[in-house]
Amino acid sequence: MNPISRTDDLAALVPQERTNPLKISVLVDNAAGEPRLIAEHGLALLIEVAGRRILFDSGAGSALEHNARQLKIKLDRLTDMVVSHSHYDHTSGIPAILDFNPGIRIYAHPELFNPRYSRGELPPHRQIGLPEEVSNVLRQHVPNIIWTPTPTPITEGVWVTGAIPRKNDFEDAGGPFFLDPECATRPDPIEGDQAVWAQTPNGIVVILGCAHAGVVNTLERVARLTKANRFHAVIGGMHLLRADRRRLHCTVEAFDRYQVDFVGPCHCTGDSAQDFIRRAVGSRYLEVKTGMTLEF
Repeated sequence: MNPISRTDDLAALVPQERTNPLKISVLVDNAAGEPRLIAEHGLALLIEVAGRRILFDSGAGSALEHNARQLKIKLDRLTDMVVSHSHYDHTSGIPAILDFNPGIRIYAHPELFNPRYSRGELPPHRQIGLPEEVSNVLRQHVPNIIWTPTPTPITEGVWVTGAIPRKNDFEDAGGPFFLDPECATRPDPIEGDQAVWAQTPNGIVVILGCAHAGVVNTLERVARLTKANRFHAVIGGMHLLRADRRRLHCTVEAFDRYQVDFVGPCHCTGDSAQDFIRRAVGSRYLEVKTGMTLEF
């Protein structure tokens, strides 16, 4: 099925599909739940649903294969891979995945190959986009890539959001990100940031990479597309490291507004933001660390 090309009637075009049980295994995160597993600044989640084994991001490169072996997860059995955005900590495991699965379907936004930089206190500034090796390998597999500028189905009840409109004045990309190596003239809004949502028996689960589009913008987008007024779970990186109190409060208010049953912030959310969310949502807080398995 081809990506939806119109942006004004999307809600009418996303069908209310049969729901399926969902299993998420955390392969890479900043924190590890067991000593035998490697923690790194990165994210990789295995999503199992409706007979599909979908890798959502691939971490920063040093942990994925090791953790998969320890958890007895066979990377050669993956059917699909979603790239939430092209930062190195979400894409550096891609060459290993393509070694295991040269024909795997890859869902990525057309911004995938854009150079990206993070401004430091002094130059030279840091290149944080696709590492050169990853870029070279992906260019050899372009026929496998399903471009996702707009909402795109992976399987029944599971969709990639495509680009997420930025509508809230309290949310931004979350850091000093630029498209020019001098980090001076072209701020990077990371327009290609995308998430995944899955319709489960208990409601919709939203899976975030870094939420550079904003957690609230993302939830509002999925709500509009699915006509949902509540979500069962929101899981993943929320990039609230630099968030002010207003943004934190608005994020938690969105969890309440959408009656989210479980909130699982991890990866780039930031320790202080995670503590804020934990206190705010109480028993709805879901611990997410490398090695954990979540079933919905």
